[in-house]
Amino acid sequence: MKSINMLKQHDMGPWLGRTKDVYGRSLAYMSITNAFLLVFNAYNTMTLREEYTGIDEWLSLPLFFGVVLLGLGFTMILVWKFELASTFRYANEQSYKHHNPIKEHLEDMEARLMVKIAELKDDD
Repeated sequence: MKSINMLKQHDMGPWLGRTKDVYGRSLAYMSITNAFLLVFNAYNTMTLREEYTGIDEWLSLPLFFGVVLLGLGFTMILVWKFELASTFRYANEQSYKHHNPIKEHLEDMEARLMVKIAELKDDD
């Protein structure tokens, strides 16, 4: 029972989620720059030291970029087909649990609707 209490979620308000969300979305743009730098660095590492890697002149920069882009495309397909639906489902579940204003509004509307239905039944 104690381990279940340790896993209980705590409501810290929206500030932590907001900060993490904006930071994470900002990093997406930074990672594009980092990816280009990493690709150039990997290419230079593999082609400048041919005696260590065994890679000769056959690996051109366009071919290397093509392989990297194919890998990126494959990863994007996997994320699209498998990860996104699960991520959205998890986010929806968390949103529904923790002070969701839409849920509260719907519950209020349902309560008012029940009052109206009861009034209509009394009129009959």
